[in-house]
Amino acid sequence: MTKSKFIKLWKLVMEEITAGRKPIQKVDAMGPRDFLKFLREFLPYVKNGKVDLNDVRVTEKVDGQHLELCTVNGEMMFESSYSKGPKAWNDVPMKEAAKFLYDNYSQLFGDIHDLIGSDFRLIGELIWIDDPDNTDSTGKVTPVAASYLISKFGKHGGMVVFDIVRPDENWHLQPFGEEKMGEEEHKIFNMIRDLNNEDFAFYLSESIDRTKNVTFTLDVDQILQLISSPEFNKERFDKKKDAKTLEEIEKIKQSICAQLSKVVDSTGGSFSEEGDLIEGIVVRINSSGNQYGMFSDKYRDIKHKYWNSFEQVEPIWNEFFKSVFGCVPMRKKKDLYPKLEEDFNQFKDKFDELRPEYLKKMQDAVDALTNDNDIPKAAKRVQMSMAKNQLAKLQEADYSTFVNKYILFKGEELV
Repeated sequence: MTKSKFIKLWKLVMEEITAGRKPIQKVDAMGPRDFLKFLREFLPYVKNGKVDLNDVRVTEKVDGQHLELCTVNGEMMFESSYSKGPKAWNDVPMKEAAKFLYDNYSQLFGDIHDLIGSDFRLIGELIWIDDPDNTDSTGKVTPVAASYLISKFGKHGGMVVFDIVRPDENWHLQPFGEEKMGEEEHKIFNMIRDLNNEDFAFYLSESIDRTKNVTFTLDVDQILQLISSPEFNKERFDKKKDAKTLEEIEKIKQSICAQLSKVVDSTGGSFSEEGDLIEGIVVRINSSGNQYGMFSDKYRDIKHKYWNSFEQVEPIWNEFFKSVFGCVPMRKKKDLYPKLEEDFNQFKDKFDELRPEYLKKMQDAVDALTNDNDIPKAAKRVQMSMAKNQLAKLQEADYSTFVNKYILFKGEELV
């Protein structure tokens, strides 16, 4: 794709202003109130067993690595599920992929930033292949637990793009499928498709749209009539007083989840071999932007098997952090920053005392992961990268350097 064509793309994207993307809510994990809210929002769009394409979009949940390609003051940066904010290519777990993307797209991203006068980002899932010799002998790549045909991507891999975003003004482009596209949208999407080449493939969410294939056999009208009664319309449910209602809600939930699970199990993957497992589906309500997910039970079992060794690594880091600093990593800004501002070195003795013990625990966990030969090659490569990042933190023996690098982020000073 030429630079001029990409510039046209961003001029068109600038005209698309909507609400921000919302997180996926898992249907089977919802409490009674949230589940009823989901039913009241979703079921009216199910007519004669089919989902109304004008109001709902059902997509395959892509099982890659979450990736955001963005600019910060014009410089191409990367954000993953583990990076906690935009980072340079060598500071994210998928360094190999990030370096390739930086080398090939950083100049173009910088040019676009200058043209539109603001930072922006592409949000999606990365399927990284690199050398086919590093993939499984079946001709597939397994980034997490679901497998994809390497023939569907470029030599190095691909990315399924869900959103194009300018964070500072909260706009994004959300594809709704071919039926909803106007002439300008088609131009935008065709330009993104033109990014595809033999090295790397960019896909839009239209490529994983499964709305037409969704069929419901439940009596939707009966369920809606039932949950419209007063006993189902409460701000709070009492476990004793509302026991019968809660039991009825649970029965409906089991039926709905069974129906959605059937959809998941019968949905073929866009990039998978026929009969291969997919992670799940995402139901998006176009009017509200709310997203609801249903995931495969079989997928969960396989993911646990493939990720069991890696799942021993993260708890060691969390336990060390809490033992030394008195809070979990996610609470550091709220609970830890004020204490560091008051006395930067107040945790130094505890850090020096406990670090060797937890370093050994972490090293043992990384060694166990290294020796686990049941993990698909691509998934293991991802896990090893993240595990080594965690190990590197505990290998940092100097307290001051550790705090500045891994808590305050690279020498950032408290103000």
